[in-house]
Amino acid sequence: YELGNVLQTLAANIKKIMRAPFCNIYLYNNADIFVISEEPSEEQVILRPEFIRNFIRSNSGIMHLCKKDEGFRHLFDRKMDCSVLVSIPIIIESHNFGMLMLGYHDVRDISRNDEILMMSLSKEVSLAIETSRLLGRSTLLQESHHRIKNNLQTIINLLYMQEAASSQT
Repeated sequence: YELGNVLQTLAANIKKIMRAPFCNIYLYNNADIFVISEEPSEEQVILRPEFIRNFIRSNSGIMHLCKKDEGFRHLFDRKMDCSVLVSIPIIIESHNFGMLMLGYHDVRDISRNDEILMMSLSKEVSLAIETSRLLGRSTLLQESHHRIKNNLQTIINLLYMQEAASSQT
């Protein structure tokens, strides 16, 4: 299965569960930032790369920002109809690997139960990523095993050929 499709499905389900108009998953790999949205479109909320990098590097917990906060509008690549952003880190092996971002049109408070639910959803995203990595490693290991077996069989055949050639002389 493909990780992008799994994360897209997760984003769509998280959007429904949290009743959020926007849900993006941002993955950070060295200098690259990958955006997964439940439905890529012109309307999706795209944050500035420097905000994403700073959030991921900061190792902070849940971040709740609203349009009243200074600099809120400067977080976006373009003008957006978004009043509240909630960002949750995606942690794999104790490292921030990305963030789950929910956007709302209306100003709202996030309850402690919402925070717990968001952290659980973030862990689901982490598990999907880690499972994908393990499947990739497993496939690589199977391919390596297959190649080693083939190489050993080639060596055995060469030894048989050498033995047959030496017995004929």
